[in-house]
Amino acid sequence: MSSTNYWAKAPLRLGLAGGGTDVSPYCDLFGGVVTNAAINIYATACISLGKKNHIVFNSINEKLTESWKMGEPIDPSGQLRLLKATYVYLLNKYEFDEQPIEVVLNSEVSVGSGLGSSSTCTVVLVSVFNQFFDLGMPKDEIASSAFLIERGLLNIVGGKQDQYSAVFGGINLMEFHKDGTVSVEPLQLTESSLHQLEERLILYSTNNSRISSEIIEEQIRNVKEEKCQPIRAMHQLKAFAYEIKESLESGDVDKVGDILRESWIAKKEMASGISNEMIQNIIELAMDSGAIGGKVSGAGGGGFMFFYCPESAKQALIESLNKLGGSVVSFQFESEGVQTWKQIRE
Repeated sequence: MSSTNYWAKAPLRLGLAGGGTDVSPYCDLFGGVVTNAAINIYATACISLGKKNHIVFNSINEKLTESWKMGEPIDPSGQLRLLKATYVYLLNKYEFDEQPIEVVLNSEVSVGSGLGSSSTCTVVLVSVFNQFFDLGMPKDEIASSAFLIERGLLNIVGGKQDQYSAVFGGINLMEFHKDGTVSVEPLQLTESSLHQLEERLILYSTNNSRISSEIIEEQIRNVKEEKCQPIRAMHQLKAFAYEIKESLESGDVDKVGDILRESWIAKKEMASGISNEMIQNIIELAMDSGAIGGKVSGAGGGGFMFFYCPESAKQALIESLNKLGGSVVSFQFESEGVQTWKQIRE
């Protein structure tokens, strides 16, 4: 007897410039702008028919499983909160008929990486439920629903860029308008520019995850308290997001290194926890080893970092970084956003 598994896969991302300006209340007051790039590191989710009268949630990363009786109110808080909250949100919104299912979630990197893993996990969960229950959600609605689940239902602080990058894929300039709407504009790069950017960016894992909420909460307070220096820094980061787009589309790829260097200086002004002694030491070593510029990916404090360096300095930079206890991670850009498919098993 055959059975069908329903799958969803979505890419994580590198925040090239403008990260933090997609977080409320800054984007509500001034509008936010981010340039980011999806990469071939993924989160996946799978739904299959499960035990009679039960809904089972399973996280590979957390090594946890919970089983709930169909019709029983599900508490979305606590462990496995992304899986449970996504199910509860969509059930309340679409009122679909419950079925005995098992939902399995997995990410190639852990939450706290700075690559948008938490939001990407939420996107694949929304997408696989959308496929299984035939909800008919378009891409924009998948992204906005993932945002509402995290920021509204679960009160996880953060921005909007990760959900939209996971849904749309590619390298994009995203504008987060004051009225809450989002525009996604794919960058128009030549194959040569795309290849050069991919070859000259070095992705480095510090092997040290961080709690982004504390950093983002400080950033939010700084905006609410109208602190001039952090707000001025966010204005600069928005400008850098446009500047990276213009540089890449004009073929001036090496300018990305200069922009990363300058944007890191501005980013550190948004909140005190963005940089620390470990991160600053890594940045200084990378620059001494030939990098033109670099920064932390995501909110800051740890996780992944990336650097732009000329081809002639690439090997020396990789060798220097690998001596620090972290690891250089190979990657490619991912042009596709979230994908779903069915697997029929005999």
